[in-house]
Amino acid sequence: MKPEDKKINELIEKTSQKTADHVIKNLRNKRIIVSENTLKKNVESLLRLYPYLEKNVQLKNKISSALDMINNTPYFRIIDLYYFKRKTVEETAEILETDVSNIYKKKRLLINNLKEILFADDLGEEIMQNSRFYK
Repeated sequence: MKPEDKKINELIEKTSQKTADHVIKNLRNKRIIVSENTLKKNVESLLRLYPYLEKNVQLKNKISSALDMINNTPYFRIIDLYYFKRKTVEETAEILETDVSNIYKKKRLLINNLKEILFADDLGEEIMQNSRFYK
């Protein structure tokens, strides 16, 4: 691995940890319940962190299960392209051969579905009980 790749990976790991800590702090303070927008943002944060959740297998499995539950929905590829492959909305629209407004609409619907799946089984409560995201 090149030294610059190692530094990039270290930065991603550090940023992921800080973001995860922020999400957990919001969950602990139960601020997540106050706003639907905050809940959606936390789902989006978890999706962005998903590829880096090597050390928290239980949480990664829960997210995987939630993703499996919606993987047959139209435009599911948005999750992979936008969150995991870090494509822009414009790039995602081009790949899926649709317009940008449709990507925003479908992404919002996918996030709402994930929100209902992930937090319906008290995942938030479980995360609040953990002192650290990575163990």
